[in-house]
Amino acid sequence: MPNYLNRSNKISVWAKMKSHPNIVREYSFRDHGVSKLEAPDTENTQYILSEVYPNAIDFVIHSIHIKNDDMIVCPIYKNSNDSKFSIWNPLPVCNGYPTFDFFDIQIGVTGTMKTNETPFESFGRETSEEIGFSGEPDKIFNPIVQGMATWYPFSCKLNTTPVYSDYNNKSDIRNSKIACIVYGSSKDAYTFLSRLDIKKIDPNSSDGIVGVGLMRVDDARNFK
Repeated sequence: MPNYLNRSNKISVWAKMKSHPNIVREYSFRDHGVSKLEAPDTENTQYILSEVYPNAIDFVIHSIHIKNDDMIVCPIYKNSNDSKFSIWNPLPVCNGYPTFDFFDIQIGVTGTMKTNETPFESFGRETSEEIGFSGEPDKIFNPIVQGMATWYPFSCKLNTTPVYSDYNNKSDIRNSKIACIVYGSSKDAYTFLSRLDIKKIDPNSSDGIVGVGLMRVDDARNFK
C-alpha cells in the first residue's frame, strides 16, 4: 500500500470481479477530491470517488446500529465516465500514456420496483440480482420522498450463503424505488464473498454489474 495514503483519505474495498472470478482482492482508493493525475500508475492501486448515493441509503447507514468495522455488501458497475464514485482502473499504456477503465461502486443496493411488486418483493429481487443475497430485513423504514421518487428503505443482516435470481424483465415503476444496506461482520462478509459465484450476478450484463465488493461501515458513513 502506498504509505502516503493515510487513514483520513484511504478507503479499502474487498472485491470479487468478473475479470478475476476466483479471486477476492483488496483494492485501495482515495476519497473525493483527489485528481486521478496525482495517482501512481500501478496495476495494484485503484481509486474510488462516489456519486450514486441517494438520501435513503444515507439515512439507513446513519440510522441502523451496526459496528463501524462491519462490512456493507456493494454491487460494482461498469461506467464509461470518470464519475465521482468510480474506481480508477489503470490499463496498459497506449501511445505513451496510461489508458483507463472506470467502474462505479455503489454503497448498498438500490433498484426500481417492477409492475405488481410490493416493496418487500422488490427488496428480495434486487438483493439477489445485484449481490447474490436473500434474507429477511431486520429493519423496514418509513418511505422517503426524494424528487419525484418514493424510496422504500431496508436494512438486512448478511448470511454467508449466496442466493441467485433470474433477471426480471417486467416493466419498471420509475417513481418507486428500494434502498437496502446488507451488512455483516468482516468474517461473515468475507466468507460470503468467497462463496459467491460472481458469474451468476447479472449474467446477461443487463445492468452492467462487473463485481461485488465489501466496504467498511465507517468508510461508507464518511461519504456524506
